Amino acid sequence: MLIKTLTFLSMTFITLFVIWLLGLLWFATNVTLAQPKDVDIETDAIIVLTGATNRIDEGVALLQHKKSDLLFISGVNKDIKDVTEITTLKGPIPCCVELGYKAEDTKGNALEAKEWLDSVKEDKNIETIRLVTSNYHMMRSMLEFKKTFKDLKIIPHAVAPKGYAPWKKEFWAITFSEYNKTLLIGLQFNQS
Repeated sequence: MLIKTLTFLSMTFITLFVIWLLGLLWFATNVTLAQPKDVDIETDAIIVLTGATNRIDEGVALLQHKKSDLLFISGVNKDIKDVTEITTLKGPIPCCVELGYKAEDTKGNALEAKEWLDSVKEDKNIETIRLVTSNYHMMRSMLEFKKTFKDLKIIPHAVAPKGYAPWKKEFWAITFSEYNKTLLIGLQFNQS
């Protein structure tokens, strides 16, 4: 009886581990292949989540290319006062860039963006947003934003950070961490 129970538990553990491992490989593949979606479509607002490289520059470039009139950058360091301090892009930055300082995590980004959008909605009709974040962060960000914005069309705009490549150890460390966080958020999302 004990041997059957241990065998069953071992097989269950091995099966779950294989499923988790296949999911990790699927996640890593999707992250590597992630590209911005619908780049020619204009949106009512662009929301950039701070963190890895290239996110802010991509958001500012979208604004410069008139893909929206509004840009909100969430999770900005409190010492930063102007977007020019955190972008490497040259040239004029159009108006309507707002910085958010409250968010400390992805859920906080979604809540901070909601607060900002609620304040902007008084003057503008916001139906679509372009969400700019790193490719490895996009799935979890989309889950958090879909949970927060049920009535908004969200266009994902995944950006590859500098040096983020599958042949580097950092890639696997970040991907491992992000995959597990995404699994947890996905489970919470499905329960709500």
